Amino acid sequence: MHKTYKDYALFLGAFFNSEMAQNIWKQESPDFSSSDDDFNQATQNMVKQRVQEQAQIKHRRKRRVVPAED
Repeated sequence: MHKTYKDYALFLGAFFNSEMAQNIWKQESPDFSSSDDDFNQATQNMVKQRVQEQAQIKHRRKRRVVPAED
């Protein structure tokens, strides 16, 4: 089953039985917790990755148009 269909079904089910929908949702994606150090390390890794991606991008030079001499 596609994830979007399941999410939509849980969304609709929440109107009729919110506790059941919440239990199903938590079973599929339990709560996530992390410390400040973990967050800082993840942020630094993302910044390093972004810098590496920017270094790999080659910027094209604009072609100069030289007027033709008549």
